[in-house]
Amino acid sequence: KTLTQLCIVHLVRASLRYVTAKDSKAVVAALKRIYQSTNVEEATAELEKLDADWGSKYRAVVRLWRNNWDNIIPFFQFPKEIRKVIYTTNAIESLNMSLRKLTRNRRIFPNDESALKALYLAIKQASRNWKTIHNWKPALQTFQLMFGEDRVPLNLVY
Repeated sequence: KTLTQLCIVHLVRASLRYVTAKDSKAVVAALKRIYQSTNVEEATAELEKLDADWGSKYRAVVRLWRNNWDNIIPFFQFPKEIRKVIYTTNAIESLNMSLRKLTRNRRIFPNDESALKALYLAIKQASRNWKTIHNWKPALQTFQLMFGEDRVPLNLVY
């Protein structure tokens, strides 16, 4: 019951590797129109417009977005409030980095339980640096409306 979606921020950054500094603002604006579209059809039309405007000069950018389109479009089934929260995977990558650091520095654990305890402590340590997610409150309300009180109980969140 999960969806896989690419990080929009990383996809834009990957796209800019192929774009000259002179054209980067215009290409970013075109990419922004894609991921800020209201639905898949509008985003597809904006992707076609990107191809028409920049495809001859930056074929790799258009190909990058087309090749990953199936992992981009799950994003559009969510309302705008939720999209503002999930468009980047930086928080997840930061936590993964903390866990990798622990397992890289300590490769051998006496048993599975000690490994789980160490990972728990690493998550607890990493959570001290966590800050409030921008636009979280509107997203939380939308999550509750979409999935209900039993999947998003507000009394456990606050």
